[in-house]
Amino acid sequence: MNENVQKPIYDLEERTFQFARKVRLWVKKIPKTIENVEDL
Repeated sequence: MNENVQKPIYDLEERTFQFARKVRLWVKKIPKTIENVEDL
């Protein structure tokens, strides 16, 4: 097996931050109704 093969680096902290940012933007788009106001 070739030892010089580099594995891609996965920055879990950055990926988690980007996911949280996208979720927050998505949640802001949800209409605030009686049914979901407690969940937001």
